[in-house]
Amino acid sequence: MTLSLPFSIRVDGSEADIQAFAGELRSQPWFSEFHFNPVQYDTGYQLWVYSNDDEISEEVERERETWIHEACARHNLVFMELVHEH
Repeated sequence: MTLSLPFSIRVDGSEADIQAFAGELRSQPWFSEFHFNPVQYDTGYQLWVYSNDDEISEEVERERETWIHEACARHNLVFMELVHEH
């Protein structure tokens, strides 16, 4: 299995909220790894979400984006940007 890096996410919120978001993220079947830089920039925190699949369809990509937006809202994170790294 290789790791892909489909999402780089920028959010604003507390480290506790980011950890709660990460906890929910870990329950996703496509999830592999999660990293974030604990230094807050003027533009929020940068998060990296690795999946456990090599390629995904545009439909699956949209579903994951929707899930990420909704999970950010559930954990009081202000979503700022999502970049596809592939």
